[in-house]
Amino acid sequence: MEERKGDFVVPLLAISAQDDVLVSWTASELMVAETSIVERRVVPLGGHAYNVTMPGEFNKMACDWLSS
Repeated sequence: MEERKGDFVVPLLAISAQDDVLVSWTASELMVAETSIVERRVVPLGGHAYNVTMPGEFNKMACDWLSS
């Protein structure tokens, strides 16, 4: 992440599910710590493909963030 820190020039939304067994939800903490343009959301369920398993919740969260 350190070597890519300067690559982020637009705001980012990191959505992590606590039940993701492929990538720990804590991995997004590094993104948040390394740059000030990342906003983080942690959800309890949804697995690795939160946008697929919980599309309604994902879409609302993403749309709310995009319109803010």
